[in-house]
Amino acid sequence: MYSISGNVWSTYSYKPTSYFNVGASAAYDPETNHVYLSLWDGQRYIYRLKLETGELEPFARVPTFYVRECRRLALVKIDGHKFLYIFRGYEYYPWAVWRIPVYY
Repeated sequence: MYSISGNVWSTYSYKPTSYFNVGASAAYDPETNHVYLSLWDGQRYIYRLKLETGELEPFARVPTFYVRECRRLALVKIDGHKFLYIFRGYEYYPWAVWRIPVYY
């Protein structure tokens, strides 16, 4: 986290056991002030960052690993229900779209 007035950086939240790298993706939910995050390629977990507390927790596990190319997260609200879409693609692996319901 960067402070403009102090011109200093500080740690906001600690990462999970793996790390964020090339191809990490995020989707923001303004209603709950949560950010959904994917890690670098080869992972199966989606994490949720609670911006009020800085707590980073596992949110979901996808059926197979995803890779960085063409991977994106999107949060979509349909008829009052929220879903997190994960788009997976790579030239050597089959393309996939996963939909995960978001509950609070």
